[in-house]
Amino acid sequence: MRAASRVRVPARARLPLAVAAALWVAAACLGAPPEVLEEHWYRLTLGGSPCGWMHERTVRDGEVIRTETESNMQVGRMGQSVTVRSCNAF
Repeated sequence: MRAASRVRVPARARLPLAVAAALWVAAACLGAPPEVLEEHWYRLTLGGSPCGWMHERTVRDGEVIRTETESNMQVGRMGQSVTVRSCNAF
């Protein structure tokens, strides 16, 4: 039986190999991005004036189907501006 021989990697090639290995591991851990099944954008109005937007999408992540909503609304009252932002997933 023969002993295993060691492979010597030149110093200048070690960093690219390490980066490639790290990227490969990260891609394997993260998996594929979720598949977008539906996507809708809405304009929000208040009293007929535009005040924001809402984005809704349904995605499939493996065997899980998830609906995500994000909204951004800005209103002013008595010289003050307030922004309300909301993100939900269920």
